[in-house]
Amino acid sequence: MARLLRYRDDELYVQYGGLCVYGGTDCPEFRDDELETLHYTATVHLEAWDAEPPDPGSSWRPIERLHFTAETGVIQIGVMDDSGPDFLIGPPLFECGLTAHIGDSDIAWLFRFWPIRDVFDPLVHMKPPEPIGATSPPEPRRAPVPVTTAGQWAALRPDKHRPRKGACGGWSRHRGSPAEIRSPTR
Repeated sequence: MARLLRYRDDELYVQYGGLCVYGGTDCPEFRDDELETLHYTATVHLEAWDAEPPDPGSSWRPIERLHFTAETGVIQIGVMDDSGPDFLIGPPLFECGLTAHIGDSDIAWLFRFWPIRDVFDPLVHMKPPEPIGATSPPEPRRAPVPVTTAGQWAALRPDKHRPRKGACGGWSRHRGSPAEIRSPTR
């Protein structure tokens, strides 16, 4: 059964009905084509799970589901690069599942991330650059990929010293402080 590791609530400006996820090998953009408003401020819920999460419920309408490779394990969501808050989704160079949902009752977005597999390949990611005019180094030996599993990373374990998601009566509405980041416990 999947466990919620951490979550964050924030208010972000949505431009032309869309938000982007930054911090990966690509920059997926999510749009709500059903909402007629193009520019608005929305409540954005970010969740990091240790496995594929259950359906969020009937109050959330799915927008898209895809795979996302995080370069550092920290992402940002916004309308342009460096426009949103940092959020830890897992270890670096991990392929993650990602779903985006829109709330039915108000202008709210829900982004959920969970680990799929380690995509770190020493032959690709640790190969030193060749100096100009130098001969090529001998080919390195092949390493098994994936190198690690999700459970071996501290980023994919819950912080046991933070309050659970439901402990404050639902989603936290604090803004502008590091207290916005929460990690539920068992």
